[in-house]
Amino acid sequence: MDCFNDNDGKFKFETAASSFRVIEDRTVTFIIPFNKEAEDLIGELKHTQYPAMILRNLQPYTISIYQNELDALISKGVVLTISGEYSVLNHSFFEEYYSLDKGLKIVEDNNGTSLFF
Repeated sequence: MDCFNDNDGKFKFETAASSFRVIEDRTVTFIIPFNKEAEDLIGELKHTQYPAMILRNLQPYTISIYQNELDALISKGVVLTISGEYSVLNHSFFEEYYSLDKGLKIVEDNNGTSLFF
C-alpha cells in the first residue's frame, strides 16, 4: 500500500503491479441437477452449439469444487461430462451425493465425507 502513499500524487503503479499476487482459484465448476428447471437446462446444454445463455441460466445450480474432488466423483461414475468440458452430477445419484440441507457429499475411500455448500 506504500506505493499509493506518495506526497506528490504520483502513484507507483509499476511497483504495485510487480508486488501484487492473485490468489489462485484451483476449483472447477460442477453443475447440480437441483430441480426440473436445472434438469431441463442440462438437457438443452447437451444439444446446443451456443451454450453461453444456457450456462448463464445454470449458474444458480453450480458449485465450485477442487479438481481432485471432481476426479473422485468421476472415478465413482457419478459425473456426466457434456461436450467434454461441463461436469454434471448424474441425476441418478442425486440423493446419494447431494443433500438439500448440506450440499454436495464427496465420499472418500477412507470413509471420510466432504460437504460443499
